[in-house]
Amino acid sequence: MRILLRRLVSAAGVIVLLVGCSSPEPQVDVGPPLVRFLGAHFQGSHMLVAASLFNWTGQVSKSGERLYAVRHTIWLRSRDGEHWKAVGVMPGYPYSVNEVIPGEILVTTNAGVQHSGDGGATWDRVMKSKLVTSIVWDGVHRELMACEVRNGIVRHVRNRFWTRINSVPPEPIYQVAGGDSLLYLLTRRNDSSLVYRSRDGAFTWDTIWPYARRIHFLFVPASGELMAATSAGLYRFDGSRWYGLGPPENTVYGASLPGRGLGAPGVAFAVTTAGYISPRLFWRETKRFLFRDLTAGSFTEKYGILRNDGTGWRMALAGPYTFVQVSRAGKAVAYGGRKVAVSSDTGRTWREVSADLMPLVTEADSVMTGKNILP
Repeated sequence: MRILLRRLVSAAGVIVLLVGCSSPEPQVDVGPPLVRFLGAHFQGSHMLVAASLFNWTGQVSKSGERLYAVRHTIWLRSRDGEHWKAVGVMPGYPYSVNEVIPGEILVTTNAGVQHSGDGGATWDRVMKSKLVTSIVWDGVHRELMACEVRNGIVRHVRNRFWTRINSVPPEPIYQVAGGDSLLYLLTRRNDSSLVYRSRDGAFTWDTIWPYARRIHFLFVPASGELMAATSAGLYRFDGSRWYGLGPPENTVYGASLPGRGLGAPGVAFAVTTAGYISPRLFWRETKRFLFRDLTAGSFTEKYGILRNDGTGWRMALAGPYTFVQVSRAGKAVAYGGRKVAVSSDTGRTWREVSADLMPLVTEADSVMTGKNILP
């Protein structure tokens, strides 16, 4: 028996020795992070752009596509669109950028709702939910209102405590828009959309969308009129009826319509890119647009930023741009997964600044290496 035990111990030692001497598994070279521009905002005279960094996880999907995870988002700021600097880092990547309270930026992200009161330099999380798509100011209750997609939950915030509002329509809610005394909800029923309006702070709702077509996005410009970007062009609601604004035979995924005192009067923009990244399209629906190698041939002439100065819709900026915003001074910024372009003449001419921003993003990311950035 003792001889048998000695043999077993000796064999175990050999096994341990062999295991200890075995060659380590080869490390996967994940390469440098990818940079995607997923947000922009005008705050006063400053232009803010969000550059999100993604790391390859070393894994691929069953279809052979690389799987990426967000690293963080670096915010860049410029006053003239030419001279830029990195100002801060934010967890996650943005769905939407909101400034419903002057000077206070709220960004809905996959890491919760992030807040900055200093122009993007520092960020703190004010809501854990990763499903918030939009935030507005409820002027009736003097509170913030947020919408969680999938759950169909709309909540108020009181000193950062969120409470559910039960007096909402039964359909899944995708977006809340408006503000002050008028609130709007975008919901879905089968393949069409419904729009609800509330005049009393979300207590009662009435339907105002009479068409059987899909709405991609609701927004309210400075003029106060509700706008809908739909599968059949852009629509405007004046409080009693809807008016089609075109562009004809184009699916509009987003738009920026300057109202009174906002940019050049009568100048409108429409986004008709097939890869539009909206707050309602989550990771599984946007990863192809973000990470596939798209070439110029992937986009036809109808994809890009359309502009209308009162004489009809014309292509102003072709390419994979996902949204456009215009400032009170007539400056505009358009961004896509890989591109950022700016205009100082309300979209007549554009200058791509992606190449100028990339070194700043790389430098800022290297400085922040080693910091514990948590969602």
